[in-house]
Amino acid sequence: MMGRCWEGGEPPPQPPPPFFFNRLAGGWGGTSPPLGSGGACYAQPCLLPFGLWTTLVVLLIDQLSKWYASQHLADQSITLVPGFFDLELVHNMGAAFGLFANFAPGWRSLILIGVAVVATVFILTLLRKSDRILEALALGLVLGGALGNLLDRVRNGWVVDFLHLHWHDLSWPVFNLADSAICVGVGLLLWDSFRKTGTKQ
Repeated sequence: MMGRCWEGGEPPPQPPPPFFFNRLAGGWGGTSPPLGSGGACYAQPCLLPFGLWTTLVVLLIDQLSKWYASQHLADQSITLVPGFFDLELVHNMGAAFGLFANFAPGWRSLILIGVAVVATVFILTLLRKSDRILEALALGLVLGGALGNLLDRVRNGWVVDFLHLHWHDLSWPVFNLADSAICVGVGLLLWDSFRKTGTKQ
């Protein structure tokens, strides 16, 4: 498996990874460090750099989109698909899709920032141990989305939302690209988990 360490002795023979995958996963100098003081780690591609690059791309796109929304949607909304999809600026005091928006401001900020920090540490731990590219991609998406909303909350006290889906009397809470990245990442994690379970059977 990619990015594994062995406790002493020689590692089992591994087929060389394709050139593109090798560049993508470990081309920036990433290799897995030893898991313990007595372990030896061999030069296998590590998926941590790939996951972190995914995180960075999501974070940059999210922040740029929020900057655009703040600059151009402050006094107007833009209809992209009539009766279904609009761009509409909202300052979300709560979590994703407006959750916890009715909490007292002090407690709300403390809870949401604390949860985001704990989630970031947890995701980084999972990403460090990841040995499947789909899992690393999914974790990078979730981490990028979480950091994007956390940055908004620390900087402004709210999160910039601007994507509004609706149909007749049905309306989905306004959200942003960070929320979308988190949802896609969680979906990919579930899919990868099902695939792994099916392979073991």
